Amino acid sequence: MTARRAGGFGRSGVLLALLAVPALFAGVRAVLRRGPRAPQQVVFSPDPGELPALAAEIPRLRVFAWRAVGIAMLWLIPIAGGTIGASGISGAARHLLDTGTRVTGTVVAESTPYKGAWSIDVRYPVAGSEHTATITLGPKRGFTAGQLVTVIVDPADPGRVRTEADGNTSGGLMALCIGSAIVGSVGVLGSWAAVARWHRRHAAVRRTGWRSASVSVTRMPKRRAVMTVRYPGGESSRLCDVFSSHVAPKAPAQAWVGGGGKAMVVLFARPGKRPLAVPAMVWPAKNAGLG
Repeated sequence: MTARRAGGFGRSGVLLALLAVPALFAGVRAVLRRGPRAPQQVVFSPDPGELPALAAEIPRLRVFAWRAVGIAMLWLIPIAGGTIGASGISGAARHLLDTGTRVTGTVVAESTPYKGAWSIDVRYPVAGSEHTATITLGPKRGFTAGQLVTVIVDPADPGRVRTEADGNTSGGLMALCIGSAIVGSVGVLGSWAAVARWHRRHAAVRRTGWRSASVSVTRMPKRRAVMTVRYPGGESSRLCDVFSSHVAPKAPAQAWVGGGGKAMVVLFARPGKRPLAVPAMVWPAKNAGLG
């Protein structure tokens, strides 16, 4: 019995060894192909004291805040347009209700679409002649063909009609106006948040100044970028960018870092151009907010 057990284990061991040889060979081959990994070269930017031009980049952060104010003002345009448009549509429907001529019409057909607004086709008399119009409804009213309904007609334009309960306004146009106002409101809120954040960054960088560093950027899901910052003294930290039009470059770059906590700025050097100011905060961060 013991001999059989020993013999069985021996056969299994040989089988596992035979199976492991190709895998081991493939692993060694991959390592040899890959070769030794070269250490990442860290190049530090010049000390801020050696570049007086960096001092001008601090008040520039306040310029970004004022630019966000201008963008917020531009967002007022769709708000005003949407509000005026929606008010005009509603006002026209109310004016027709107050000044229109009431006649008795007959429901010709009722539309029950899978999507969209309910509507009825109504035939009604105006100045001795019959007209037919489609009236868009709000909630379904339960109209049936042949049912009588009070129709309010514009005497100057017999094709412009409504019921007492339904303004017969364009749902698509009203939705466009309301959507424009909503989008503009979101834009204003986001822009004012950016104004406040750039002011905080400006104050933070004025307090700390710039510190030279070498920065490498790793892209994360949902556009988030994690920046590994290495300082000349051997320290390192991890920052993440903030949702902003100022996007961190993909390649490692020389940079200067200022501020702290949630009010940080990474100033990336760009040959022949002004440095790129990218808003950042200490990583990890649950909500980076708007920049």
